[in-house]
Amino acid sequence: MEKSEIREAIMEKFKKMGAKPKQSLDVQWYSSFLNGMNAEDKQLAQEAIKELEEEGLIKKQAMLSAETIVLTEKGYENL
Repeated sequence: MEKSEIREAIMEKFKKMGAKPKQSLDVQWYSSFLNGMNAEDKQLAQEAIKELEEEGLIKKQAMLSAETIVLTEKGYENL
């Protein structure tokens, strides 16, 4: 899997769910998405998430004992 495909998959998930700014991905989906990857793809996923975060499109968010990502206003405008 390419980093660009991972970025697209994350943003497409927000789009398909009709996400609004400050809405997070379902923790279970996010966890399954990452856990379904091999070690190399997980590293690419972390890089892709970091890039999306640096671009201001998403933010990481801790939720209880898990982590997910939240769509920002800028991310919403780019869907």
